[in-house]
Amino acid sequence: EYGVSALVSYPISRLKLTWKGLSPTVVEKWTKFEELASPLGNFASLRGACAKSNPPAIPVLSLLLKDLIFIEDGNENWYDKELKILNFGKVELLGRIASMFKRASSERYIFAVVPLIQNYLKNLFIIDDINLLEEFSKRSEPTNNHVL
Repeated sequence: EYGVSALVSYPISRLKLTWKGLSPTVVEKWTKFEELASPLGNFASLRGACAKSNPPAIPVLSLLLKDLIFIEDGNENWYDKELKILNFGKVELLGRIASMFKRASSERYIFAVVPLIQNYLKNLFIIDDINLLEEFSKRSEPTNNHVL
């Protein structure tokens, strides 16, 4: 979800010449990725892919947190507070979230150590200032460039 969000942000999406220079294979992969992470239908494509995935898997934390907030805010804890009757519907919904976590982590990842990738990730430079990103974007492709 966040990968797509970053790539469709203004500083990146405005780079028309750069996007135009990508190979058709990369564009096709990007389109599939964009469809997967589409927010349509409450992220139906992404939720479907997660449900079909085999463990081990990394749950999409933002969707799970959104679901937890929805469950918490949209459901009373008690069916009848005076009689202390618990809202089992809410408990069931929370149980589904817990089951997703448990299923996703039911098997261990077995990673081969790749020093090149480890080094890259350890030294990754992240710019999260949208104004700075926009400035870099406009330096790369000034606004007066027109795509024919």
